[in-house]
Amino acid sequence: FVIAIVVWIFALSQFTRLPQLALESVEIVGADPEIENDLRAAAFGALRGKYLGIFSKSNSFIYPSDSIEDAARNASPRIITIDAERDGAKKIVLKIVEKTPVAIVCAGLPDWKDSQLIFGSSDDCYRVDADGYLFMKDISSPETSHLGRYYIPGLVENEIDGDGNFIGKYAASTTEFVSLRKFYEGAKANGIAARAILVKGDGEYELYADNHSTSTIVIYFNERNSLDDESVNLISFWKNMEQTARSEGESLNFESIDLRYGPNVFYRAGK
Repeated sequence: FVIAIVVWIFALSQFTRLPQLALESVEIVGADPEIENDLRAAAFGALRGKYLGIFSKSNSFIYPSDSIEDAARNASPRIITIDAERDGAKKIVLKIVEKTPVAIVCAGLPDWKDSQLIFGSSDDCYRVDADGYLFMKDISSPETSHLGRYYIPGLVENEIDGDGNFIGKYAASTTEFVSLRKFYEGAKANGIAARAILVKGDGEYELYADNHSTSTIVIYFNERNSLDDESVNLISFWKNMEQTARSEGESLNFESIDLRYGPNVFYRAGK
């Protein structure tokens, strides 16, 4: 009986090693060509070796789909979902869905020209998902030009490994990042031409918005009061000032707006 079992195991082992049933290629679908080689290498890595040192993992009937998916997912932080499927006896197809950026996070301070905020090509910026996770380097392009920017110099100050690469790290706590995005998007949805937020640390922030002149409005806010309350105060103030300016045939022109003192909103008119 034991000899029979050993013979069957040996026979099955040889069967799993047949060249006709060995997976030899990996096709990538839906991924940026920039990461295809990394994904393919990760998949082939998961196909190497044997189960229990006996059965080949590259056999098209018993290939480790979960291990392939995990290996490919670990190869790039840009992936949100991945599905490994066999296509015939010789090929694996990896169907990839990449993350969609919701904002751009820059590890440094914004650049200014006179009183105008400018987005420089030298900015060390990254695309970030809804949780505040930095998943790829950003190079200014029409694809992301509509996204809000978040300047967080604390990323550099709090860096531990010192490699200057922030991919795979979080911009801030997810709670803080979600609150800041809500503040930013709320301002933009109510007619304020928001462009960027500076995270200064210790719960202090600055929102930058385009003025109707050639300058940038600096809007000060912080966590001392609820960000939701400060957002309501900003929008109410803006709409009231907009209505007053319209009735007088003028355009809004601010140098700064300060929301840090409860329901009172202080501002400095632009020149």
